[in-house]
Amino acid sequence: RTSSLLPSLASSFLLLSFSLFLLPLLTIVSANRHFDIINNCPLPVNVVINGAVFETLPSGGNTTRDFPDIWSGFIYSDSNQGNADGAATIRAGFEGRNSYYYFVKDPKWLNVGMSTAPIDRAPKGGFCLNLECKVTSGDSPIAFTSPPTSFPPSNAEVPPQDPLKQCPQTGTLPARYRVKFCPDGTTPNYQTRPRNITPQRDPVNKCLDVQGGVLANGTPVQIYDCNDTGAQKWVIKHGGQQIKLSGTTFCLDAGSAPASGVKVKIWTRYDNLPAQQ
Repeated sequence: RTSSLLPSLASSFLLLSFSLFLLPLLTIVSANRHFDIINNCPLPVNVVINGAVFETLPSGGNTTRDFPDIWSGFIYSDSNQGNADGAATIRAGFEGRNSYYYFVKDPKWLNVGMSTAPIDRAPKGGFCLNLECKVTSGDSPIAFTSPPTSFPPSNAEVPPQDPLKQCPQTGTLPARYRVKFCPDGTTPNYQTRPRNITPQRDPVNKCLDVQGGVLANGTPVQIYDCNDTGAQKWVIKHGGQQIKLSGTTFCLDAGSAPASGVKVKIWTRYDNLPAQQ
């Protein structure tokens, strides 16, 4: 009987050993990078992650997201005339393999300020620092002006150079982050849409106007008395700098050969058309 029990005991031992070997691997694979996302703006904001709008947060609202520890991407908002493609925004960027975090700003327009802070790691030796990019100080050097295409090797003893920050993983648990919109609680450059476009010399009485209100390709635009009509309501897409007549498919168009004295007109909107940017 003893000899017949040996194969069974051996099989049980091998199964136990294999389970103990797999346990730390499973722990590593299942480790998630957690994000608390908070809207500290006085108005609702859309939460955009890698170009997709996930949800709208009310003022004072918050949400959470969990991704694999090697996840890389951007968290930002298209609110206040930002765009889901990242133009005209401040974006909180994350590179998972090296636990880097940073900001990317559009120098043409900053929609809402942002901050990123590790939740469970105290700043030490230049690592795990709080990072902030406000609209009012968007000219600070702590942000890229376009998404980085590569990252330097990680050095456990030396933090990366600005604008990169790093919060290294300890053990099997990656750093968690708190991402906040409007860290100072304000949106100082808030703009509603659509709006009038006015000349600096007479911003009260004169407006950019579609001549005669005629919605057709080639209709010229002009400076005219402000009259609060649809012919004077424009939506500006920052970043690409496209200016669209609100509620229509027409954009300001400079033509194929813009020059001094050439009249600007409206034309059917086309993506990535230089004459409309």
